Amino acid sequence: AHDIGNPLASLSSELELLEGETDVSAFKSSNVVLRTHVQRIGRTLREFVDFARRRGEDQSDVCVATAVADSLRLVMHDPRMRAVSLVSDVPSDLRSVKMVEDHLVMVLVNLLLNALDALAAGGTLEVRAAARGDRVVIAVRDTGHGMPPDVLEHALDPLFTTKGDRGGTGLGLAVSDGVVRAVGGELRIESALGIGTTVTITLPGGSS
Repeated sequence: AHDIGNPLASLSSELELLEGETDVSAFKSSNVVLRTHVQRIGRTLREFVDFARRRGEDQSDVCVATAVADSLRLVMHDPRMRAVSLVSDVPSDLRSVKMVEDHLVMVLVNLLLNALDALAAGGTLEVRAAARGDRVVIAVRDTGHGMPPDVLEHALDPLFTTKGDRGGTGLGLAVSDGVVRAVGGELRIESALGIGTTVTITLPGGSS
């Protein structure tokens, strides 16, 4: 919705500016802007369609590198990414995990969006993954404002949110935690004020 809403708002503003305009050069200049935003919306829709075609509701051996790449692609157009330095370290040959691929992407997207909320003033966002015995560990780390102990203590509680009128539901982390635990995994949060937050997901490895 964010990826489509922003260019639509820009299209609307540009069209309003053209109302009553008679200068042909103004139309030519606006045409470049309009075409750019239309292409952006088209690209976003294609990405969502490609994403949806590959997913089902059955557990399978999920390629972690693919899931991370899909998640990053879905948030890459968020305007907050412009001020963020992204570091992704996920080996392409990392062993798979056993779960519904769509669910893993949903969890990762939620963690990435939370990290962007904490990086409103810019900083670094890291996504790393590695094998640990028969399990796979995925870590999403940001160098944002971090959480005080009282907030960290309740971060996984359903309906708990610090976003106020910014639209937080307090369900994202709780649902993500439930998804991870349902497949025998674990979700842990480490955070400190002024340092940042790291969310680590540990998942059972698949058969490949």
